[in-house]
Amino acid sequence: MLNHSSQIEQGDHLIVHCHTARFACLLIELIDKIDHQISETIQVYPQSIKSGDLATVKMIPLEPVCVEKFDDYPSLGYFIVRDKNKIIAIGIIKDVEKV
Repeated sequence: MLNHSSQIEQGDHLIVHCHTARFACLLIELIDKIDHQISETIQVYPQSIKSGDLATVKMIPLEPVCVEKFDDYPSLGYFIVRDKNKIIAIGIIKDVEKV
């Protein structure tokens, strides 16, 4: 998570930009926080994440959208999260559940 004044919690609605798509997502699970220097989990199922945190999260788009895992298609596997025209988080898609 980048420079942001508040924290993100489970249940938050987020505006996600991935390739040319813009869509709302529901953050359904904060899986873990990761120490970015050694890439190891430092907290499982945290209550929230704040500026400077690296985390694994599970999000569900609120409308159909085409995205792919970063490992399979890097150009479709990046995303950013924005709030009030500011980028508050960046990430890669690690897994996709197709419905």
